[in-house]
Amino acid sequence: MKKVTIPLAELFGDCAVNLEGAKKVRTLVLMPAFFLLKNCAEADINDYIDAIELDFTGISYTTRAFMHELLGELICEFGEWVYDYITYKGANRNVFRAILKSYETMPQKPKSIYYD
Repeated sequence: MKKVTIPLAELFGDCAVNLEGAKKVRTLVLMPAFFLLKNCAEADINDYIDAIELDFTGISYTTRAFMHELLGELICEFGEWVYDYITYKGANRNVFRAILKSYETMPQKPKSIYYD
């Protein structure tokens, strides 16, 4: 699997709670990547990207609001197929609980969650 990994601890440190930072990652990284995945099928982008991995290694705490800011608009814009490309790495129990809680407020729910 060819993954694009986003090392969140390098961007946010030990606690991923900065909503403005989450918005920037969504706007500058996630939105363009999913735009390419959706609209550039003729360019065989899937030969380059099979998954977008959110790496929580080194993060001990995040909030549901952070996760919603990171992914909410992305799901609204592109739809639930986005969940098929998102994987999570290094999320401890507290972080994974925040991820799951954020899904409760999403307009479309994932069928499954990919965790590495």
